Amino acid sequence: MAEEREDAAAEQTIREHNAPPVD
Repeated sequence: MAEEREDAAAEQTIREHNAPPVD
């Protein structure tokens, strides 16, 4: 359970960093 939450948080962070800039 804890690992899944950590993976989800890490994935969200990665998505935010890789998100293309929106003008």
